[in-house]
Formats: sequence, structure tokens, C-alpha cells
Amino acid sequence: MFASSTPGDLIAFQPENRAEELVLFRLFSRVEPPDCWLTHDVDVYEGLDEDLAREAATDGSFAPGTRALVVVAPEIAEEATP
Repeated sequence: MFASSTPGDLIAFQPENRAEELVLFRLFSRVEPPDCWLTHDVDVYEGLDEDLAREAATDGSFAPGTRALVVVAPEIAEEATP
């Protein structure tokens, strides 16, 4: 699993396989939009793997790794930012 935190309030998680993706789907189901969303724009978040997204896309646009789960979490983001 790749993770990225922005200087603001966002944390992005990119799964490397189906098991990690299922965990993120569970998290997604527990957080209400607009505080959580899936994105294909993994290149926007530093720390996520663009190569994994490109390679995974050959298996389909919704294959594990092609998308990242973005969560608005100000307290966690502050702790995760070096």
C-alpha cells in the first residue's frame, strides 16, 4: 500500500493488490462524501506510484492500483507530514 499526505488535510492510499483494495473499499463505505473519494489522478499525490497505476491500467481501468482513496483527515495528515 502506498500512502501520501498533503500539507493540507488530505491523505491518499493506493492499494497494490485486491486485498488492500478491499480494505480501502471498507473504509470508503464508512466515511461519508465529501470527506472521502476515489480518484484516478494518482500523479497529483506525492508518494503514490504512478508506474503501478499505469501497469495496473493494462488489466482494466478499475484494477487495484489504478485508483487511490483520498480521505479528508486533518489530524492524521498533520501527524503524517514530516
